[in-house]
Amino acid sequence: MPEPSPYKYGETNPVNLPLLETQQIDIGDLVGMSSGVLIRACDVAWTTNLADTQLAFHALYAGVAMQRSRANLDSDPVRVATEGVFDFACAAATFHTGDYVGPANNGGTALYQNQVVKVTTAGEAIGRVVKEYPSNTTTVRVRIAGSLTTDAGGTQLAATV
Repeated sequence: MPEPSPYKYGETNPVNLPLLETQQIDIGDLVGMSSGVLIRACDVAWTTNLADTQLAFHALYAGVAMQRSRANLDSDPVRVATEGVFDFACAAATFHTGDYVGPANNGGTALYQNQVVKVTTAGEAIGRVVKEYPSNTTTVRVRIAGSLTTDAGGTQLAATV
């Protein structure tokens, strides 16, 4: 059965990005580019803390995978949405329209590839919340802005929701 897409609406401005044949990419993964190939948020090396690791991923951030690539079976470039509105899983929290979100910590020393958390700066973010959540939610609607394809820094320029 096909994976449900987290895509909801808006122009996606997709790009096709190369990957290593050994890399597994799933629909909805937060992805970036490193050394000329696609990587998932969970593949980014952990730095000293969550905020610094989110900053490191933000510098590489390309967008959200719109295609699946099976490790050791697929080698074609993967279509990646660099913009658009998507639903992401999150730990139970409240959100306000305009809040920044970045990749969440997996509970150890890695980022989740498809779960977000509220962050305090644009430099840690992959997008901004576009819907008000006054009560705890475990899914949040976000307008993404890929840092590699949006002029000078993704979410910094994507300040409107």
